[in-house]
Amino acid sequence: MAAEEKYPLISVIVPVYNAEKYIERGVRSLMNQTYKNLEIILVDDGSKDASLEICNHLAEEDTRIIVIHKENGGVSSARNAGLDIAKGEFIGFMDNDDLCHPQMYSALYETIINGGGHDVACCLIQIFNDDDNISFAANNLEAKSILTQSEVLSYMFDDRFTYDTRMCWNMIWNKLWRKSIIGNSRFINICSEDMTFNLEQYLKSKSFVLINAPLYYNMQRLSSLSRANNMTYYQTLVESRWNFYKIVQKVKEDQLRKKYEALALVKTLADSSGIILRKSEGSIREKLIGDVREIRWKLLKALLLNKYVPLKHKLLAPIRLFMPITFNRISSLIKGK
Repeated sequence: MAAEEKYPLISVIVPVYNAEKYIERGVRSLMNQTYKNLEIILVDDGSKDASLEICNHLAEEDTRIIVIHKENGGVSSARNAGLDIAKGEFIGFMDNDDLCHPQMYSALYETIINGGGHDVACCLIQIFNDDDNISFAANNLEAKSILTQSEVLSYMFDDRFTYDTRMCWNMIWNKLWRKSIIGNSRFINICSEDMTFNLEQYLKSKSFVLINAPLYYNMQRLSSLSRANNMTYYQTLVESRWNFYKIVQKVKEDQLRKKYEALALVKTLADSSGIILRKSEGSIREKLIGDVREIRWKLLKALLLNKYVPLKHKLLAPIRLFMPITFNRISSLIKGK
């Protein structure tokens, strides 16, 4: 890469909480980026271990690192604290136990600029476990896909696509955003905060590009409860899914808005009816059931009136919303389980 002053500043925001075992490794993957003009913002969210001390030590070593210490408020508030001070023309995010390929930000930046001015660039994600030895593979960075807004929203919401495809566009950390797109948008403290934030930015964006190479390394901790099994995390799931529907209602063009509403409605239907079938603590289960009951008539009406919602979802919606256990039994019988 040529002299770094020729390249705009990229701010990378890292929320940090009780990550003393992983944070140095992750930050060093940013310090070692081939793209040098970085602002690395470490937001210590009231850690109770040595995370803040490690962050301060790294900041003494590299002047590009800025450390913020705040009271614990959750990952959304930590990311927002980073956004509030970010000076970069472009914005990226990393979680405190993850890693970035050395060429990740260079590749994302070059892809945005050389592609004719895309609004957001994205790369594939490599999953690893906390006991894996990581070696960064040499990737083909020339394989790219240019996508439309409609395609990206379909990838977000449509369960017919693979989990990896949906994860690629749902998560916040494998992307580079123009700060001008983000503007004053901030994360809200809700289940699937990444998806909610991304959705708002996607609706403000016109051009998307995907690097078909895994440049972001996401760690799945074997020693901790995953969100998939942590019912406390899902307490606001119904609220977050209904919020997707309210967000896409802001689209001005009528036909496009109805198509996006259909995607959001079907996602809300599937997740809201499915979550109450999970095993959970009594109080959490009662809240989830109450949340579904609160929106189910509004959801059913919106599903039935939207011409872009497939007929099968309209026919199954009453059963899924009012008799989810019966629906689950019927589905199991059809699948031969």
